[in-house]
Amino acid sequence: MHLFRVCILVCGLAALCAADSIEYSFDYVATSGPIESFSFSLVEPGFVPSGPLPDFTAFVVTDGTNTWTMTAGSVSPEGCFEFGTPFATLGGPPPFTCSVGVGGPGDSQGAFEVYTGGLGPPTTLGSSTVSFIGPFDTAAGFEYLSNDTGTMTLTISEAAITPEPAGESLAAIGLVALFAFVRRKSKRPI
Repeated sequence: MHLFRVCILVCGLAALCAADSIEYSFDYVATSGPIESFSFSLVEPGFVPSGPLPDFTAFVVTDGTNTWTMTAGSVSPEGCFEFGTPFATLGGPPPFTCSVGVGGPGDSQGAFEVYTGGLGPPTTLGSSTVSFIGPFDTAAGFEYLSNDTGTMTLTISEAAITPEPAGESLAAIGLVALFAFVRRKSKRPI
């Protein structure tokens, strides 16, 4: 019975403690070229491994006339972040796993890659200016995004996850059980 009470206490306290997640914020500031400034962020349950970004949320890149909706994201084994429209190619076979390609139907296809140092996905918090490049297809031809057209900053920081209602309910149950246990103990004669 004592073990059951301890389990309830531990579950309640665990539900109160929200685990930290990692936020990756990308900020492109245009200095020349047609593509306008943009920013977006990803929140992951920890540092990202190489492979597709499972919780990726789409964002838009524009030149004021054309728009490209980035619907896919991945991280290469070298640690490049790659983003693209539905028919873009993200990554490639070794040794060129840090690459993007644009193809598919229509003119509104685009992709870009962000280099993080070439030693695998980043595993430290901080902010740095990073190298990047990518093609964007239009009816008039290709436009490019690169260090020649602006600067890109990648900021990696901790972001607290908001507890879900189920977790809050579990915490409340744990606290009520703890209160009942303590109250019952204090009423027992010695």
